[in-house]
Amino acid sequence: MIKAHGVGWMPRWVAAMVFGSIGVAPALAQLPPLIELRPNLAPGTSTRYEVRSDVMVQQELTTTPQPDAEGEAEAAEEAAENAVDRRTFAGSLVMVVRLEVPAGAEVADDAESVATTLVIESLTLEDGDPETDTLELPAEGDNDPAARGEVVGRITGENPTRVSGLADLTGAAREAFGSGSVAASLLEPTAIAGLLEPLFNADGAAPGKRVGYGWENEEEIELPPVALLTLTRQYKLGEPDGGTVPITMTLEGSLSVSPPEGSLAPTIAIREAIGSGETIWHHAHGHLGSREATQRIVTTWTLGSNAMVNTQTSTQRHAVLDH
Repeated sequence: MIKAHGVGWMPRWVAAMVFGSIGVAPALAQLPPLIELRPNLAPGTSTRYEVRSDVMVQQELTTTPQPDAEGEAEAAEEAAENAVDRRTFAGSLVMVVRLEVPAGAEVADDAESVATTLVIESLTLEDGDPETDTLELPAEGDNDPAARGEVVGRITGENPTRVSGLADLTGAAREAFGSGSVAASLLEPTAIAGLLEPLFNADGAAPGKRVGYGWENEEEIELPPVALLTLTRQYKLGEPDGGTVPITMTLEGSLSVSPPEGSLAPTIAIREAIGSGETIWHHAHGHLGSREATQRIVTTWTLGSNAMVNTQTSTQRHAVLDH
């Protein structure tokens, strides 16, 4: 005789699936609310933002003379105190950006296929050096559309930061401040992408998250020739307050070192990698309200008698001007 261990004629595993599902509905009812977190512009409307990025790099290079003979260690130590080279490099980018959906545009159900126009109305880039010119748009008396701030790109939910016209601005920044400068780096495509993405993806929360839920993303930065710096940002969606909801961010860093064989390479260590931020998203109106994110990365580089401490501090700020 075959015995069915379960309820009536059902085997136990079938009974578990059927009757276990009875508890699914109450469990779903207890889930935190799902908040929609993506831009929701109606055709013929626009939102203007001020977007700012400030970066400062401080380098402290110490050269330790090696004593030539016994008894010269004290003299070498005293000389080392005077062999510290300190340098500071900075860059500040401020843009007024307008996002708009053309009148008559067809809005899809998922609101992700709507072509949005991005216009940089004004742009100021400087490096804090009074002897260096400031790159500013629009330029007075300049008839070039790019120089008037008419930098326009088509934006979709799939690739929100591919903006045509920025190549000319990147070239102008390199010419004004130098190709390897901190200021010019703020107009590089990857930097612009990182600065504009929060306007569209709510720091990775789009199209929506549940209250109290967290997520993370990783950014990898190459430190040639020997290391890879990984920055992990952890986000959490807070409790709604009226028509807005906060998103908090914390940052941690890790270093992976793999010096090339047979070559003289510096020793790199990470001394500090911290960051924090908060985004306020107007989910009732479908746009970013404000955002501020800061990070501080300190690394040490050692090669022979030379040691350098490199400190990079950066802040991004976004504020809605009108909607």
